[in-house]
Amino acid sequence: MRVLPFLTLILTAVIAAFSLPARAQDSVQVRGGAHDGYARLVFEWPQATTYSVTKEGNRVLIRFARAGTYDPASISAALANIKTVKTLSAAGEPLQVAVEIPEGSRFRDFTVGSKAILDVYDPPSAAQVMKKEETPAASVPERKAEAQEKTAAAPKEEKAAEKKPAEKKQAEDFSVTQGEAGASAPVQKVESSAVAPPAFDPHVITLTSITS
Repeated sequence: MRVLPFLTLILTAVIAAFSLPARAQDSVQVRGGAHDGYARLVFEWPQATTYSVTKEGNRVLIRFARAGTYDPASISAALANIKTVKTLSAAGEPLQVAVEIPEGSRFRDFTVGSKAILDVYDPPSAAQVMKKEETPAASVPERKAEAQEKTAAAPKEEKAAEKKPAEKKQAEDFSVTQGEAGASAPVQKVESSAVAPPAFDPHVITLTSITS
C-alpha cells in the first residue's frame, strides 16, 4: 500500500511540470486606436519586455522575448490601417504576432515604460500615386528642350573659342617686350668733312738771366 502515495507524488509532479508554462505566461493588454493619419496598436505588459520588429510583404512581425497571452477581441476592428493581428507562437512560447497593414503604409515602433507601441500610417492616396508616376513622364520634354538648348549653344561657344586666340595674337603683335623697350633707336651715319686746324706763327722766346 505504500506504492499508492508514491504514485500520487509522481503524478502531482508531472501535472505541476506541465502546468508551469501556462503559469509563466504573462497577461498582455492589447488595444488599438484610430488617430489622424495613423492607427496605433499598444501591447502593455506587466513589466518591460524586449522585442524585435521585421517586415515581410504587407505584414509587420513582432517577436517578444517573453511568453504572453492576450484577448484578440480587445483589438478594435474599425482600424483602417491594421487589417488583422494574428498570433504565430504556441502556448508557453515567446509571444509572436503578425500585423497585416495596407500596401504602401509606413510604420514606426517605440516603447513607453512597459508598453510596446506600433503606429501604422495611412497609405498614399491614388491621386498621390498617379502624380508620382506622371512626374518622370512630364519631365521628358523638359530634358529634351534642355538638350536642344545645349546643342544650340555649342556652336556659339565654339565660335567664341575661335575668336579668343585671334584677339590674343593681335594683342601680342602690339605688345612690347622688356628687351625691346630698353633698346635705343638705330644710329644714323653722319658724313662730315675734315676741317684743318688753324695755322699759328711760331714764336721764339729767349730767356735771359738777370743778375745783380
